[in-house]
Amino acid sequence: MMRISRRSSKRRGSTIVEFVFVALELFFVMFACLEFGRMLLVYTNVANAAKIGLRYAIVHGQERSGAVDTKDGPWTKTSVCAAVVDFAKSGLLNAGLLSAGCGQTTGTRIQVTPTTVGFAGSVVQVTVVYNYDPFFTAFPGLNVPLGSTAQGIVTF
Repeated sequence: MMRISRRSSKRRGSTIVEFVFVALELFFVMFACLEFGRMLLVYTNVANAAKIGLRYAIVHGQERSGAVDTKDGPWTKTSVCAAVVDFAKSGLLNAGLLSAGCGQTTGTRIQVTPTTVGFAGSVVQVTVVYNYDPFFTAFPGLNVPLGSTAQGIVTF
């Protein structure tokens, strides 16, 4: 007959409890890695959207021939915002938030400086700020604005 010692009967089930603690920490770290990776991807999309808006502005300067606010004519703030939003649709950004934020001063926004089309050699700056919304609700402190600014010189 096999006897269970008193010492081992007190430790019965402790392995499961230890595993639960370790597994919870492991899942928390895994979800945090996924969330920060997603945040980095969203930031990269914001930065690229600002670059796309800037590129549109620098090649559609005052000396560009064609009707205003068309693909052939000079840019307006609306057309630069449209270029940013069109690029954002292909990424993880909510294009509805960006298009609603064109020219606003709070929250998600797209700002173009100067607001009028410049001649070749003038400086244009496009700023895109996007309010990041965390995928996992366990990280509510990550609801932060992610922004990027791109600056260039009008070429046409």
